[in-house]
Parts: sequence; structure tokens; C-alpha cells
Amino acid sequence: MQKTLDHKRCSLNDLPCGCKARVSEITGDVLQRQRLCSLGLTPGAEVEICNGFPGQCKLLVRGGNLALDCEMAGQVLCEDTSAFFAGK
Repeated sequence: MQKTLDHKRCSLNDLPCGCKARVSEITGDVLQRQRLCSLGLTPGAEVEICNGFPGQCKLLVRGGNLALDCEMAGQVLCEDTSAFFAGK
């Protein structure tokens, strides 16, 4: 059964491989938010989901590859922009 995505707001965990999204919010405690921001995941940043394995999320952000565990990926809320980049 496929998940129905709320394209206005979902976490990185909810996006399929190849999907492009724009970060809208970082949740979690202050240290976790600071860590994610230091890795380039800031509101407005564009990301592409490269691969997803059970327990982790691999993505391309600001020209670099990044792998996050499920907990951290779940704290990054974003908007799916794949249709926009594909020319609608």
C-alpha cells in the first residue's frame, strides 16, 4: 500500500527515490536543529532523495551527498517540488 503524500508538508522519510523537495521546517530539539542546519539542511534548501534503505535516507543537498538516519530525516519537513522541476 502506497503512502498518500501531503505535498504541502511531509518529512524526508515520506519521499520516494528521485523526488525533489524544498525544506520548509526543521523540528526537534535545539542541538538536533543546529546539527541539521550545519549539514546544509536549512529552510529553503532544495534536496533530492537519492536512495532510501531501511533505517536511512540518502540525499543530495547543496551539491553534496548526505545520509541521515530515520529519526533525523523525520525531523526535516519539506514540500515536494518534483512536478515543478519536471516542468509540470
